[in-house]
Order: sequence, then C-alpha cells, then structure tokens
Amino acid sequence: MSAISPPSPGDSVRVVDSRNFPVSELISAALVEILPGAIREMHWHPNNDSSNTF
Repeated sequence: MSAISPPSPGDSVRVVDSRNFPVSELISAALVEILPGAIREMHWHPNNDSSNTF
C-alpha cells in the first residue's frame, strides 16, 4: 500500500484503489492504524458494514 495520508498524531491511513493500483477498478481498501490513546472520528456507512475490523 503506497498512498499514505499526511501524518497526524495517533494514526496513519493507507489506501489502495485504482489511483495507485490500476488493476483495482471496482474495489478499494484502507488500512487505518490507531495508536493507543488516540480517538477515531465518528463515521457511518449508510449502505454497507465496515469489514475486517479488528
């Protein structure tokens, strides 16, 4: 995964989609790492579940 968000305290986000992985035309993925003590923003998915959350 090569698309990395600007650094912020407590987290990092990497996204793979058709912009940086051309073969991925219909799907995307994101790896969100949250350090202990950090807080993730509230969000929701009106039509889908979050998958592979661990």
